[in-house]
This record gives sequence, C-alpha cells and structure tokens, in this order.
Amino acid sequence: MNSAKKAYLSAILDLHSNTIVSNVLGHSNNNKLVFETLDRALEAAPGTTPMLHRAVDKMG
Repeated sequence: MNSAKKAYLSAILDLHSNTIVSNVLGHSNNNKLVFETLDRALEAAPGTTPMLHRAVDKMG
C-alpha cells in the first residue's frame, strides 16, 4: 500500500517586489490553510492595505 499523503502550499506573492511574503504548507486545501496564510502575510506587513487577487486553476 502507498501511504503517501498530499501536501498543499498556500503562498502570497507581493507583485511589486516579486517576493513571497507568506506561505503555509498543509495536508488539506481548505479555507483554514488560506486564511492562515493571509493572517501571516498581514502580520508581516502591519499598516499596509493589501489588494487581493485569487488565481483560478482552470484544470480543476
């Protein structure tokens, strides 16, 4: 039996500096993973006004 598990990466990219400002690795692709990533990004840049854009996967 294959006991491999999937890993999901949620990352936020700063489009101005082209750097990853936050990333979280999880076992489920769900809202908890996304909001944890967003919370960490906001903590890393206090006082900023973020503009969010969601990338859509056309394959799934």
